[in-house]
Amino acid sequence: MNQVRIMHLADFHLGLTFPFLEGLNEKRQSQMLQSFHQVCQLANEQKIDILLIAGDFLEAATISQAFLESIKQGLASIQAKVFLIAGNHDYYSFGSSYSQADWPANVHIFTENTISPIDLDDLNTSVYGASFTQTYVRESSLEGFRVQDPSRINLVLLHGDLYSKDGLYNSISKEAINQSQAEYIALGHIHKPCDINYEGKTAYAYAGSPFGQSFAETGKRSVIIGDISKEGMNFQRKYLKGPSFEVVRFDLSGLTTNHALAKAIKEKIDQSFDKAQENYYRIILEGYRQADFYVDTASLRSYFDAYQYLEILDQSRTGLDLDALEKEVSLEGFFVKGMIEKIDKAHASQNYDLQNQLTQALEMGLAILEQVKGG
Repeated sequence: MNQVRIMHLADFHLGLTFPFLEGLNEKRQSQMLQSFHQVCQLANEQKIDILLIAGDFLEAATISQAFLESIKQGLASIQAKVFLIAGNHDYYSFGSSYSQADWPANVHIFTENTISPIDLDDLNTSVYGASFTQTYVRESSLEGFRVQDPSRINLVLLHGDLYSKDGLYNSISKEAINQSQAEYIALGHIHKPCDINYEGKTAYAYAGSPFGQSFAETGKRSVIIGDISKEGMNFQRKYLKGPSFEVVRFDLSGLTTNHALAKAIKEKIDQSFDKAQENYYRIILEGYRQADFYVDTASLRSYFDAYQYLEILDQSRTGLDLDALEKEVSLEGFFVKGMIEKIDKAHASQNYDLQNQLTQALEMGLAILEQVKGG
């Protein structure tokens, strides 16, 4: 039986910067590069025939030449044939990183924005791909496409949007997937991984980003490995090692001191994650506090100095009905309304320290107003 073993990844954004990590940008970039070299090693361990990279492999705006040289060395170490398309963040153009002449011999970069094939006669396989050549691709590259030789194993690399029809990022329809007659379409652009799906006989999936880039991409990240033949296909995800972004929701109801709160948060983190101190955490405090208990986020963070990174977002509340108070035509009502507007604005701009400070100021202010009213 003729069969090929593939690895599919996308949206690595190698070279991306992490300014929100408060001085840990270079460390996180180093971890990103380590994750990439882990992928290269995994490809050899898994005896991959074809590595498919479905766009946004590089973060073109910020990648350094030193970073790029390390990536090329990693790709050269892979025993598989590597096929790469450019996405909207690393689109192919004259002078782009992909136009450099010293990419490894085992790497083929698709440079056109229309789908074209590379035939691998030794594997009875054809690999098709189309790159972004500018930030936006308004005409679907898959529409009207069909493989040239259905007797071969046909693989297609695409960077595009299956979920939105706004036409900005190479919209992909399920009908076009079905009509392609390919065995597998390796998709990039959506960072959230999805299960293997089928339209007719054609399998397709978003690999998802193999490296967490923010708190929107939590948990261990993965790549897809598949064994593909004309008789059938088998896919699995391989999860990568390394520090991850994690969002932890914590109900502080019943706790009365910052010390007790810090201890409880630490216990939850340590019980929930292996190598807990290496990860990047966003702790979201929820529940109801006693009126005289104010969360001191700066003090709380001091309990976690041994941890790589931890930020705290206080969304807990006292027993006060702020929604009702906001509607009152009173000094308290005007105060609550103004403070909630400021809190919402801080949240929208992701200034969580300011949000926490404003939340504490709101509750302290209400306590003072209550004392004034009580005379």
